[in-house]
Amino acid sequence: MGLYKRGLLKSFLGRQDLCKKLSADEIRLFLLLVVFAEERKRKGKLSWENVKEYLGDDFRKDRLKRAASTLEEMGLARMDYPPRGADIVFQLL
Repeated sequence: MGLYKRGLLKSFLGRQDLCKKLSADEIRLFLLLVVFAEERKRKGKLSWENVKEYLGDDFRKDRLKRAASTLEEMGLARMDYPPRGADIVFQLL
């Protein structure tokens, strides 16, 4: 993991007020986005297979959308939902 991602995670974990406001789903999703983000570009793609592999088979689109909505409201990440089967495109904010 590059220095940029380490700094991003350190900053996130240092904000206890933010961590207390987020659910476990939201924290898990954010951490997954950081892992899959391109270094320094703050953008990335995430396949549904990766979502299921790392967040579980029960982490369906409705849970993903709820978690992603909160991450966007908190100024952490924005996600675009493509047609079925295509990769999820995201940007860390």
